[in-house]
Amino acid sequence: MLNLFFKCRSCGRCLITDEAQAGSSVDCPDCQVRAIIPTTIIVQECPGCKQPLKAAPEMNGEVVNCPYCNAEVRCPHWQDNEIVFICRRCSESVSVPLLNAGQLICCPKCHSWIRAPEFIEEVGDAAAETRRDARQAKSWPSPKEINV
Repeated sequence: MLNLFFKCRSCGRCLITDEAQAGSSVDCPDCQVRAIIPTTIIVQECPGCKQPLKAAPEMNGEVVNCPYCNAEVRCPHWQDNEIVFICRRCSESVSVPLLNAGQLICCPKCHSWIRAPEFIEEVGDAAAETRRDARQAKSWPSPKEINV
């Protein structure tokens, strides 16, 4: 399953691989330099097909094509302790404090409940991925999540 986007540190080409390869290395098809696949990732949902997409922090604001539905997706980017991403419902740019990464928020334009992209420090961190999967399974926020 190809779903982890990252950049070759030598030539800057956007590469995509399976997250199971995180921490290993691969030859860049452009410059042939060994590119290390990152283990720190940001998880967001494709606005087109709702599949989870993962990107390395260096993909800050880059546009990629979803490997499942080919929709263009802008990777989240940071500015001044805020994470900026696109609402999957109305395509409006949304900005939230980094402390809210991974939490449900209300889109200021369409008022839909959306989940801010989440940071995972180590791919393969079973506890973090279990929490993420449990949150994604919910169709509506709990009262506790609404008050956050």
